[in-house]
Amino acid sequence: MNGPLAVKDLSVQSWTCSKCGTYHESRDYNAALNIAEAAKNMLNR
Repeated sequence: MNGPLAVKDLSVQSWTCSKCGTYHESRDYNAALNIAEAAKNMLNR
């Protein structure tokens, strides 16, 4: 398993994907983007 799902410690805010090498700077920012996208999808139903 790779990515943030493999990291159980929530104090780890940034990570690099071991599969593709992409650096992800902020878990919180990414979570906010996912929530915003889900809200847009719900409103567009």
